[in-house]
Amino acid sequence: MGYLADGVSREVQELFGLMRQVGMAGLQLVQTATEKQLAEAKQVLTETRRAIYRILADGDDGKDA
Repeated sequence: MGYLADGVSREVQELFGLMRQVGMAGLQLVQTATEKQLAEAKQVLTETRRAIYRILADGDDGKDA
């Protein structure tokens, strides 16, 4: 895992970049989406949150050996 000058790994920075993109999409949703689109987005985010917790529950501590 490569670390950048600020001590944060490249992988973590990429993850935060993806979360920022999701946040921007969320802002567009609340400004322009229909009720159906909002409901679909809520379902996608709920499923995503659950999937992330499943990854954490797999028991891998996330550190390279």
